[in-house]
Formats: sequence, C-alpha cells, structure tokens
Amino acid sequence: MPGNGALPTPWWVEEGVIADEYEFAVRPDVLLGVYLIEIGLCDAKSGQRLPVPGSVAQEDRILLKEVVVVK
Repeated sequence: MPGNGALPTPWWVEEGVIADEYEFAVRPDVLLGVYLIEIGLCDAKSGQRLPVPGSVAQEDRILLKEVVVVK
C-alpha cells in the first residue's frame, strides 16, 4: 500500500503526488542487460490490475525508467 501503508488510495486527492521508495533485489542469475521498471495498481480485494489513465500509461502500468544490470 502506498505511503508505507499509511496512504490508502481513498485518501488521495486529484492531481496529488505520492512519493514512495521501494527496494528490490536482483537475483544473481539474472541476465545482464537493460530492463524497464514498470508500476501499476491492483484492486486490494480481487488482486486485479487497474487501468491507468493518462498519456504516460501503457494500459495497466506506467513505465518508469530503464535500469542496467551489470556485473
């Protein structure tokens, strides 16, 4: 949940910005190369991905940026 669990979506305001930081580990067996980070929202009850409106959206996700995995 956004805001480290403190900012559920019903509290959001239109045109507001929620900044969240996440860490993730890259498995040691992942192939080296360029990958895209993408995010999306899911319905908490059904787990179904929600559509993302707007010009930066790709259906049910937003592509954030490329990351390069190097040795």
